[in-house]
Amino acid sequence: MEDLRKRLDNFLKEQGYSPIDVTMGEKKIRIARVEDPKAVYAEFEAIKQELVRLNGGITTAEKSGKEMNDAEVTKLLIKTKKGLQESLTLREDPTIRQELEVVESYLPKAMSREEIHYQCRQIMAGMPKELPDAARIGKTMGEFNKRFPGQADPKEVMNIIKML
Repeated sequence: MEDLRKRLDNFLKEQGYSPIDVTMGEKKIRIARVEDPKAVYAEFEAIKQELVRLNGGITTAEKSGKEMNDAEVTKLLIKTKKGLQESLTLREDPTIRQELEVVESYLPKAMSREEIHYQCRQIMAGMPKELPDAARIGKTMGEFNKRFPGQADPKEVMNIIKML
């Protein structure tokens, strides 16, 4: 809980807000003094809009009979992220940038190149040595994506596997 409070304080400071402790009865709560309420409102609207869009995507998938487990939701988030990034290449829009930040906050933390390299070596170590290179690459890629969905760029993973 203490770690969460520190992270919240740091986030508020980064956003230009000043955290304030307020006592209400026996409870002590932390609020942020906002310098620009209109900016905060716009930010919350962007977050709300993106969450509604994501919820709609999940609902549509479930209605079509597709089971939405964590891996499926991660795929939806990645697809949404790519769409927002494409929109940003066409035009710079602060609302789209905020929506992208919201989506990225729900995605798993991206793995470093070293982590990808290590995990690929671990996966390959458990495979039979007599597999042809193409099969070895495909099986490694499939296993990596199964274990670490959305945590690495597939092109980078493929390049690392080919190096090994």
